[in-house]
Amino acid sequence: MNVKIILAIAIFSAASYSVDAQTTNTGRPAATNRQRIKQGVNNGELNRAEAARLKAQNANLAKERKAARADRTVTTEERKDIRQDQKTLSKKIYRQKHDRQKRR
Repeated sequence: MNVKIILAIAIFSAASYSVDAQTTNTGRPAATNRQRIKQGVNNGELNRAEAARLKAQNANLAKERKAARADRTVTTEERKDIRQDQKTLSKKIYRQKHDRQKRR
């Protein structure tokens, strides 16, 4: 009896974790980028021009994601393109935050 209960709990936990992992990823990269940009401005690692440029690129990436989801199907090519753009933007944020330029 105890084995059945433990097995049922394990299956339920795995199923709920799987569903949670699928639903929480929506929009997360854009929010993470906004947070990283904001943190860079607050610390003085990004100046206004750098922050404005990165915010605009983040907004363009969000528009690209929205356009890809417009037909309710994101193709593998669209997904690949979005991921590549996300990686590129993430690297740009890192480089701008660590380029030793300080906000005036």
